[in-house]
Amino acid sequence: MKIRTKRCQLCGHKTGLLNTICSSCDSDALEIIVYEPGDDHEPGYVVTVIRKITTMDAGITWHYSLLENLKEYNIWYDGHEVEILKAVDDAVLMSAGEFTMYWNFGMGDAQKAIELTGKLFSMRPGLMDLSLIEIEFHDVVDFD
Repeated sequence: MKIRTKRCQLCGHKTGLLNTICSSCDSDALEIIVYEPGDDHEPGYVVTVIRKITTMDAGITWHYSLLENLKEYNIWYDGHEVEILKAVDDAVLMSAGEFTMYWNFGMGDAQKAIELTGKLFSMRPGLMDLSLIEIEFHDVVDFD
C-alpha cells in the first residue's frame, strides 16, 4: 500500500496533505511524497553525520544549510538529535555539543546511501568541516 503525505524538507517530519506548516519545526517547506511503509525489522543502511557545535544557532544554521544542499536525499532523512552541554568557566557561560543527523535507506536504496556519503565527502572543505560521516548496515535478527 502506498501512502501520500507531506514531508518537511527541513526536518523530515511527515504530516497530512492538508497541512501547510510542519508541526515539528514550523517550516512551510513541505513537499508531497509517496512512500510504502516498511517493516521496521527489514535490513537497511543508516548514514549518520555528527558535527561538533558551540551554539544552538550555529547547529541549526548548519543543519538547514546541509538539508538545502542535499534535497535529492531528503526523502530518506529521518531526523536529528542535538546535545548541548553548558558550563561556567571563570563566570562566563560556555556551551558545546553535537548535532547528529540520520538518513535511513532500505536494501533497494543501497546505492543512494553510497551516493549520499560521496556527496557529503565532496562538501569538504566547507560545509562538512569538523563533521564525522558514518554509514552502517543494520541486519535485524531476532534470537528469541
